[in-house]
Amino acid sequence: MTGELLRIVDSIHREKGIEKEVIIEALESALLSSVRKHFGVGEESDLTVKVDRTTGGISTNSGLTLEQLGRIAAQTFKQVMIQKFREVERNQVFGDYETKKGSVIVGSVQRFEGPHMIVNLNKVEAVVPRSEQVPGESYRVGDRIRALVAEVKKKGQKVRVVLSRASGDFVKKLFEAEVPEIQEKLVEIRSIAREPGYRTKIAVASVNDKVDAVGACVGVRGARIKNIVEELSGEKVDIIRFETDPASMIRNALKPAEVAGILVNKEERRARVVVTKDQLSLAIGKQGQNVRLASKLTRWDIDVVSQEEEAQRMAAGGEAFPQKRRAGIPDDLGAEVISALLEAGYDTPESIADAGAEALSEIPGFDITKAEHVVTHVRQRLREGHGLPLPPRPAPQHHGLDHDTVERLTAAGFDTLEKIAEAGIDAIAAVPGIDRNRAEQILKLVAERLDADSAQDAGEEEAPQPEGATPDATASEGAPPA
Repeated sequence: MTGELLRIVDSIHREKGIEKEVIIEALESALLSSVRKHFGVGEESDLTVKVDRTTGGISTNSGLTLEQLGRIAAQTFKQVMIQKFREVERNQVFGDYETKKGSVIVGSVQRFEGPHMIVNLNKVEAVVPRSEQVPGESYRVGDRIRALVAEVKKKGQKVRVVLSRASGDFVKKLFEAEVPEIQEKLVEIRSIAREPGYRTKIAVASVNDKVDAVGACVGVRGARIKNIVEELSGEKVDIIRFETDPASMIRNALKPAEVAGILVNKEERRARVVVTKDQLSLAIGKQGQNVRLASKLTRWDIDVVSQEEEAQRMAAGGEAFPQKRRAGIPDDLGAEVISALLEAGYDTPESIADAGAEALSEIPGFDITKAEHVVTHVRQRLREGHGLPLPPRPAPQHHGLDHDTVERLTAAGFDTLEKIAEAGIDAIAAVPGIDRNRAEQILKLVAERLDADSAQDAGEEEAPQPEGATPDATASEGAPPA
């Protein structure tokens, strides 16, 4: 029996990768529970059970042998042993992946649960939430996927690993893996701003004056940056040289646009950038993307104007930096939080509500908990009215969705009926405070509401298109980045 016990321990050690000492300690704990049950004593008793690490022999200070324990105590031993092994295995997996947090890992797509992607990492199943997926990327079951380990936490008897391909840190890790100078600390990544699937701006600086930071990241004939862009499915990547001078840094961040002049307000970290008329659309970018990323990269509020507009302002005696707009941001968020939001470019409650907790968590001094609190609070204020527009088709507090449920769904990013319906039961049931039964009720109520809205829309007569009207054209950015 004793030799068999050691063989079992060795087998579990090889199969599960759990240290032998940990397994033996779990055995001793389970045996002790059985002995206590046999004697009918509590944890305050001085009973002990020891397993000899060399021979596998089992001894107790009560003189009791395993054969004397009986069927009920043996069943207790089995149950406790299973529970202990699950706990040990969970702790082992948690420890393994906790050390990998913030690093890039490779797995294979196993299945899809609503909008969420489940990835097999051998020891554990990881999830790539919709918010951490890149728009435009498409994966099928069995595909290999590289992603950043964004979060690792214990959830019940399982370990929840959250992966991200949308994080700016994912791009940062790709550069660290591809550029030896970054690994050797000769080049540093000072700042990064990303809109997943579209564009990334990254600011680099050289520690050694003999090393060209931008050239090192681009590589010979663009070999290094090409590999990174391929991994990002063709996403544009602008590499700029980091500058300590704010004006020079902003000038670099707005590339490929050429800047004619810059006015800076260091106290408020605001800049007014003047460009020629032909560079205006390039500096602003498609749907404001270029200037928005430049603002995130530099952490300055950047206002781009044409030379003509600047001349008109000067002729009229207007202020270069009028009082910053922050209409509607709740004062009870606190001056420090409001200042950080304004500095990051979120100067209206609508911009905060649209950004969501994940985006706000990237603001210096914010974590995901703080970001969720801010977003929930602002969205609540928007729903209460306060003279501000409501988000598009919000999850209503009528039709069975109470106030608390709406708050929980909104904090999790499900702030419209369409998002709730699309998410599916598993995603909704994963929201804190909502179990599977409640998730089924919510989806049923939302489906009924959407069906009613569709029927109402179908009964309305479509407004005629005005003669000669054409859809709005989307401005293009012009030439691609150098």
